[in-house]
Amino acid sequence: MKLKNLYIENIRSYKKLDFAFEEGVTVISGVNGSGKSSLLEACFMGLFGSKILSKDFVLADIIFKGAENARISLGFEHLGREYLIDQAFRYSQRNQTASNSRCVLYADGESIVDQATKTYEEVCSLLNMDEDAYRNCAYIRQGEIDVLINAKPKDRQRMIDDLLQLGKLEDYRERAGNAKT
Repeated sequence: MKLKNLYIENIRSYKKLDFAFEEGVTVISGVNGSGKSSLLEACFMGLFGSKILSKDFVLADIIFKGAENARISLGFEHLGREYLIDQAFRYSQRNQTASNSRCVLYADGESIVDQATKTYEEVCSLLNMDEDAYRNCAYIRQGEIDVLINAKPKDRQRMIDDLLQLGKLEDYRERAGNAKT
């Protein structure tokens, strides 16, 4: 998978940002509090939606203070196809809660899924990993590297197995052994 572009509106510290990922390596740098982590979280949330949120962090927390609407559009290329995930969020001042008001996945310009849960499932299937595997493989939130480092050996092994999908390999090995007998 290769990220192509990111558009965010009223997300965390960003009122509006339209960003294109150029060929090669992209380096994001800046002083503390300048929005580096918010930019990465927007990419992560663009892919997996609200599934990335922890129990202590709710959808309303990502919306720019005072805004009623927010949006993330993430374009990426995968296995020769162009994808775009367009998500919109609505914040209710009255209830002080937020909800996903739009979530559409496009492949080569055609809408293929238009509901948050189905989009999440399609992205997991497409990338062959869920948000936990992606987090452990390509994205670690600020301050969360300790989770992997300090995990009990059995838990760390499970995380690595999930990432590398060693469970499937073990299943295939067992099937091959059973087929012999």
